[in-house]
Amino acid sequence: FDSLRNMGFNLEGRALAAGEYGGLGLAVVEHEWSPDRSWAYGSNQGSVELFLEDLQALWTDRLVQLVCGEKLMAAVYTQWSDVETEINGLLTYNRHPKIPFNVMYKLSRAVLESTEACLG
Repeated sequence: FDSLRNMGFNLEGRALAAGEYGGLGLAVVEHEWSPDRSWAYGSNQGSVELFLEDLQALWTDRLVQLVCGEKLMAAVYTQWSDVETEINGLLTYNRHPKIPFNVMYKLSRAVLESTEACLG
C-alpha cells in the first residue's frame, strides 16, 4: 500500500483490500489440464512441502502483517483452483486438493487468531 500512498492517494477512511494475492504454483502429476503448458505467477514449488511452507509464510506472516500493520480489511486468494494451464490454485484443475483441507483450515484459523489478537 506504500505505492498507493507514494502516488498521492489518500487512504484515510477507506477499507483496504488486496483484490488478488497468492499465485503459488504447484503441478500435481495426473491432475493437470495440460502438463506441457502449465505455468504459475510465482515459481512452481516442485513439492507439496515447499508449497505448504510458502503458503504458510504467505498466510501467517505476510497476510497477518498487512492486516495488523496496514489495517487490511479484505483479501482474495488467487486462486481457489487451477484454471486450465495455470497451476496457482489450492486445488488442481479437476478439484483435487493440493494440501489437505484440515491443513488449510488450520492455516486459516492461525490467520484469524493472529489478526484478532492484534486488532483487539
